Amino acid sequence: MRTRWLVLTLGMVATARADEKQLESQHRVEFVTTNDREADRATSDAVRALARGDFAAALAACDRAVAAVATDGWAAYDRGAALSGQSRTDEAVASFVSAGQRFAKDDPWARSLTIYGRAHALDNAGRCEEAGQAYREYASLVAAHDPVSSTMALSYAAACKPRWIPTTLASAR
Repeated sequence: MRTRWLVLTLGMVATARADEKQLESQHRVEFVTTNDREADRATSDAVRALARGDFAAALAACDRAVAAVATDGWAAYDRGAALSGQSRTDEAVASFVSAGQRFAKDDPWARSLTIYGRAHALDNAGRCEEAGQAYREYASLVAAHDPVSSTMALSYAAACKPRWIPTTLASAR
């Protein structure tokens, strides 16, 4: 009987130790290249330029980041923000869409920012139908995790004001 308890106890300890091993944190090794570092520096420069409202400098920094790492989602996102600041809406929208494609599918936060950036650029241009679609897409994506932001985006969609463009200018486009 004593031998059975000892074997049973040792078996439970061995099982517990095996379970502990499964619970250990995963070790991640990241390989950072010189290009990765340059892209990080360039996107940081872009963010600082955006904060100053220097959209030309932000675009130049984004170009450096993309030259270093062509798949950098943040460089494409910052580029969209800079282009939007220059009222280059179509280019900004394309850049936000590109950024959304570059971010990982399992990173809904980053992808939601690209959708919101697109909505905001379209809103600023007075393209309310397109902005409304983008705001609704954003609201749908974040609703479960951030209902306040979802509701706010829907209110922005409702508040969008089309831009009035004089007929003579509109026909020149």
